[in-house]
Amino acid sequence: GGVGKTTIAQVIFDCLLSKFDHGCFLTLPRGDSKQSLVPLQREMLSKIFHREDFIIWNDIEGVEMIKNRLSSRKVLLVLDDVDN
Repeated sequence: GGVGKTTIAQVIFDCLLSKFDHGCFLTLPRGDSKQSLVPLQREMLSKIFHREDFIIWNDIEGVEMIKNRLSSRKVLLVLDDVDN
């Protein structure tokens, strides 16, 4: 912690974003890494497409939705607070 990694990552993200079709800076929740990915998948799609109405029922459906919507686009994705 504490050496400004998030700030550095955000600055680099902001500098590079114009080279991509879409971008998303996500801060991962702390805690159990075995939790459902659905909330994170929804947050990612909402930030990329500026919409809140994505319905995802499970992790697998979320992966398919992300793959289908983003496979032909250049996307900059930064994951912050990744433990291991």
